Amino acid sequence: MLVPVLLAALLWFGVVEARAADQEEGPAKVVFANGGRILSMNADGTGREVLFGKDRSPQNDGLGAIEPDVSPDGETVVFGLRREVRGTGLVDIWRVGADGSNARRILASTVSHQYGDPAFTEKGLVIYAWFRRAKRVTSAGLSAVDPTGGKTRSLLRKSKRHRPYTAPVSYMEPAVSPDGRRILYLENPGYSNMVFGEGFENRLMVLDTGTGQSRELAESAYSAAWSPDGKKVVFGAQAADDDLEICWWMAGCDFESSLSVVNADGSGRRAVTRSNLDERNPDWSEDGRIIFQSARNLPETGEATEIYSVRPDGRCLTMLTNGSPASLTPVWADEGDSRPRSCGVNPPESGVELRLPPVGRVGAATPWLGDSPGTRLLSNVSVNRRSSMFLYLDCERQRAARCERPVMIWNLDACVYRNQLAGAFRDGSPIRHQRGLPVYRSTRTDMGTFIFAFSGRSVLFMFGGEGRGRNLGKKEFDQLRGFGEEEPTGDLPARVRQNCLS
Repeated sequence: MLVPVLLAALLWFGVVEARAADQEEGPAKVVFANGGRILSMNADGTGREVLFGKDRSPQNDGLGAIEPDVSPDGETVVFGLRREVRGTGLVDIWRVGADGSNARRILASTVSHQYGDPAFTEKGLVIYAWFRRAKRVTSAGLSAVDPTGGKTRSLLRKSKRHRPYTAPVSYMEPAVSPDGRRILYLENPGYSNMVFGEGFENRLMVLDTGTGQSRELAESAYSAAWSPDGKKVVFGAQAADDDLEICWWMAGCDFESSLSVVNADGSGRRAVTRSNLDERNPDWSEDGRIIFQSARNLPETGEATEIYSVRPDGRCLTMLTNGSPASLTPVWADEGDSRPRSCGVNPPESGVELRLPPVGRVGAATPWLGDSPGTRLLSNVSVNRRSSMFLYLDCERQRAARCERPVMIWNLDACVYRNQLAGAFRDGSPIRHQRGLPVYRSTRTDMGTFIFAFSGRSVLFMFGGEGRGRNLGKKEFDQLRGFGEEEPTGDLPARVRQNCLS
């Protein structure tokens, strides 16, 4: 009787010891882009920290720091830094310490010679995509460089003479296998609207670094990552329906996608997430968990994109970030425990990180909905001398069924819109009176249905919102408050007559 008891006790002690070792190992780190910054956090979404871009006002404009990757030793983060030059988006290659120190540029793009999509090799080199335009020839390829910006090595190159109505091929999103012998990359046939953009109808390719030969692994794909043993690949699979798009307010639209896993030889493809909800940019942890970005809580709206993790079999889907601006392109930073606190648990509250303009610039009486009305999160603010705009295209809930409809509040100086107001009225009569103001509904079908009211010297437009017919936007209208107020109070300012109105 004693021997089985002792064996059971030893086995139990071993389990406890293993768990304690897991706890001592600590959570894995995740590095991701957010509003033009580079951030890190723990695998459960806690410990959020800005590594690069602390002085930037974060917003979803596609500029600033993008697409980070972490060195094999976990000490360095490489990323792209997108800037705009005369209407052209250029990406420079940068590096920064994992603690946010010693940021420096490695490669600088020009209009004729552009770089992008940096990633580390297993030996700590930085592999990147490049695109070069000359008078008669366009070239594209993949190269590697020392993190200090030293000598480069060409890995893949293709040149093509310019021909009318024929777009040049470009390469994107390289990812090196754990053994360093193969490189995943996307081959875009020229359908991308910008160099190193997502594009569509990309071919997911595998380059053998020994022979220099490439083969196709999947078609209509987005970025991909290797499994820890190099035997499988996870990638974003473009939706079969080309009408499914996810759109950003300031950065255009991409086709929606879902996650799939395939063997490294192209066989055994299967779906992971089984939905077209813009799931892309995956990375695979050492202990077997996949992290990725998705806008599944507000499909078709890029501003709602957050970071999720999931098992390769599609189970234990968990949202890790929950805030505005959007969180994008996550990568694992070390070999710690990649599990969330619990499967499907709500993420830690990161909230709205946009920097609001001062009250004096906007006007204390300017109507808005606050930074987080209901389940919505403020995703963009734009203010100038004649107008102010507040976008609520994000949601703080994980499930789409629990998210309220997106809303845009646009306050425009009535004089700017004179002589055009009559065309927006339904029949000249308000659909209701609310907060001390008559509320009108539009007849401008080209702009969709919206409501508006005259408040102060401005026209207050509200696009989206809950309700239908005469109750469209009624709930949101009750949530309006002056920019200098924390809560809605009383009636909104009455209309001030101006001579400029016709």
